[in-house]
Amino acid sequence: MSLIPFDRKNKVMVASNMQYRKIPHFSKEEIQMIFEYLTNKVNSTNGQMKRHYQTYYLLTKMLYRTGARIEEILGGYKTHRDPITHKIEKQQVSGIRPKDIDLKHNSIYIVTLKHKKLEYRELAIHNDLRDALMSYYLDYNISQDSTEPLFSIKRAAYDRFLKKMGKELGFHINAHKFRHTTAVRLSEAGVSISRIQKILGHSNAFITSVYLQTLDYKDDILKME
Repeated sequence: MSLIPFDRKNKVMVASNMQYRKIPHFSKEEIQMIFEYLTNKVNSTNGQMKRHYQTYYLLTKMLYRTGARIEEILGGYKTHRDPITHKIEKQQVSGIRPKDIDLKHNSIYIVTLKHKKLEYRELAIHNDLRDALMSYYLDYNISQDSTEPLFSIKRAAYDRFLKKMGKELGFHINAHKFRHTTAVRLSEAGVSISRIQKILGHSNAFITSVYLQTLDYKDDILKME
């Protein structure tokens, strides 16, 4: 008898009312197509439209190279249940600011919205994200000490752009899929689940393990000496 019931209709395994399914992520070829598309948009436009696409390029690069939730970059609400009144309280959290990005020491500080208390996680800045940031700062005279949000775009507008890009490229694109992809790439690079958990800001390693069910383990047995 299986310890994890299988729902044949929906093709998922169910345990403790949770569903396990393959988590969608981008292939390496799709990631290349996405950034080629964005680069072409930047290079083929001028003025305000050019900045518009440069902003989308930088935001997309940051999602992919940090694994952050879109709300952690653009800003959102952190919920908290009062232990006495049991009321749900909301705390607005600003998005990423240049002040949260320490280019000198190559660190970016991202607020973790899903934890009970307000916490920041520190990540190293990938080289191509660093290049994109420096280019953006220089092009638009942005101070590295600024406390203003780096991105002023709305989540709905970005979602519409991703949907449009996905239609043109021929595959589904949404913001959270970049987070899934980061987790998969880290695992493929040999990073442990516990470390990926810290990078993504998951409250426990079980959630991280669900992200990685998409990996093909069939040939892993051949790695034994």
